[in-house]
Amino acid sequence: MGIKERMSADAKVFEEIVELLLEAYFKERAPDRMVEYVLASKVPHGAPARNFQELIFLKAAALIPPALLLRKSGPRYLQAVSMGEVMSRLRGFIRENYVLIAREMDRKKFETSFAANVSDDGKVILATALSKSEVFHPVNRLLVFPITPMSVETDFVCDDFFFCKPASLPSHLPNWVNPAKITPTTMPPFLNPVGTPRPVEAWLGVRAPADEAAKKTKRIVLGAIALTPLQRDRYMFTLREVLKNYCYFGKESGTISSLAHTPPLGDGIVIRDCDQPWLQELARIIKSDQKADLLKRNALEYFYRAWFLDRVERCPVMFMALDAIFGQEGTDKATAKMKAGIENTLGEERIGEKLNIMMVLRNLVLHGAAPDVYFSSKYRKYYEKFEADLVSDLELITAKCLRKYIFGTRFVPQDDPHAELIAKHQAWGTIPSVGPDSIVVEWP
Repeated sequence: MGIKERMSADAKVFEEIVELLLEAYFKERAPDRMVEYVLASKVPHGAPARNFQELIFLKAAALIPPALLLRKSGPRYLQAVSMGEVMSRLRGFIRENYVLIAREMDRKKFETSFAANVSDDGKVILATALSKSEVFHPVNRLLVFPITPMSVETDFVCDDFFFCKPASLPSHLPNWVNPAKITPTTMPPFLNPVGTPRPVEAWLGVRAPADEAAKKTKRIVLGAIALTPLQRDRYMFTLREVLKNYCYFGKESGTISSLAHTPPLGDGIVIRDCDQPWLQELARIIKSDQKADLLKRNALEYFYRAWFLDRVERCPVMFMALDAIFGQEGTDKATAKMKAGIENTLGEERIGEKLNIMMVLRNLVLHGAAPDVYFSSKYRKYYEKFEADLVSDLELITAKCLRKYIFGTRFVPQDDPHAELIAKHQAWGTIPSVGPDSIVVEWP
């Protein structure tokens, strides 16, 4: 499609959204309508806006068609927010831009919707305003999340997110923020905060037009971070305090409550200089509109969800992560595609018999027959046949598949924090120096 044709198509979408949006607004009360105050004229500087408002009526259900079209045809960030948020943004557009048709509406009395009464010229004016509005050209808001346990040796910065040392945080904040009023080593990072400040080891910052879009990016990024520890350390949790809540920096700043952003890992994760290449690839994947990259984002988000769960609840989410990258393409059955994808990614044909049992369990788990995998006969059969834990093997191949499929050779594992201690005990004979064969070698 050429530039002129694309511009024409975009203009048509704006006009269609405006047409549907005006179907939701009326001059008269009705049982299915609610009060809506809109600006009927420009507000002089310093004057109270309420003095320039006009009362109209909104049929809330009629906002659904324009919201659906906007979500389908508008900026990608809208796909990460609820329909309620999309409708809220459309209402905000009318509240701020009603002034463009206010004089025309004042000359008319009607019981039908605005769509039947606003002139074609008025609709074009609104469509042009919509094309230039924050709905289609949103201003990013920065959310910063305190991450524990993590340390940053080398800051990583890209368009959509960054990891930084606590001391580096002020340099990543908007220009209007006064560094003298920021305490980057604590959460909240403000002078005179509400509540007790807690020490921060590292910050994850995410820029996005909507908070839900930023939190989705956070889940994808931390899903990738969850791939970095050894399997043993990834799920070794302690009673340490893990920081909750997050801060926002937009036109103003503040703190919002939330659950913890990572589970309470026993050992910390370190962002190093050697992590820059795979983090750059992650930045590309997050920005991409390609379907293959969307599936990679989905897989990382599933892997992040599984990070917090115990082993029984983790199992079905692991299958979902594998489904995301291997089960969504082509016309073959999902289990056959998943098995082929795992074998091709890992370059392992000898594990086919183990995968066959896993795929049967996958169908049982995802289709309601095995809410607790330990009660499944397939779990017992796997132990009988291979003398190994099926769920542990599933966790191992899921992490390895995601690392290799998404990041390839760019990915660099974390060092084993217990390597020296383990070597000592193996030398003393207190723990085995030769263990059972694993389904795959964890690294590389």
